[in-house]
Amino acid sequence: MKKVLPWTLLWAALLAAIPIASQFTPDQVVDKLSTWRTVAVVVIAVLLIISLIRMARAYFRPPAADAISQHDVQLFARINEVLNDGALTFLADHDFHNDCHVSNLKPVETISYWHGPNYMFNDRAIQKRWEKLFAKILHLSSTHGSNLINSEDNVERMTAWHLGFPKNAQPPQAHVEVKELNDAALDVYRGYGEFAPFARKRLRL
Repeated sequence: MKKVLPWTLLWAALLAAIPIASQFTPDQVVDKLSTWRTVAVVVIAVLLIISLIRMARAYFRPPAADAISQHDVQLFARINEVLNDGALTFLADHDFHNDCHVSNLKPVETISYWHGPNYMFNDRAIQKRWEKLFAKILHLSSTHGSNLINSEDNVERMTAWHLGFPKNAQPPQAHVEVKELNDAALDVYRGYGEFAPFARKRLRL
């Protein structure tokens, strides 16, 4: 429903009062003027209180969200499509002491190549959160590249173990790199857990 402007209401009240006022003689108007003044004072006081309340509510109301754009909705949907349940489960549960299939790394690697305005949210609050999550994804992708290599037994599987050493006699650096992988993956998982509900609320999904 469209809001009626205050001036419109005032003009409507004035026009409605004209036929009523025409029914009184000047003497009757003078007799009733004191009563009308009292009523006018009460009405003005009520309007003033209402105005003050509305000003206070407007002052303390939190900033409105940026206008929702279809671009933002579609970008959020694409992120959810890539970081689906399977990808999130891998991030949360996989221990890089064990090898993994190259396909398990694809979601993170896919997003790490995103760049440009097509992958930026118009909503500044969502974009700020997305930049934090995207930085975590880039870090994980970089850690994949530095700490993982193709397995000797199967090129489609990735391992954090150093080749030429048995698994039960790996150098200390290998265990450090495994921990870096596990920590970075869990950081992305938790970052997504903070980002997704916030974006969903802002986009009213």
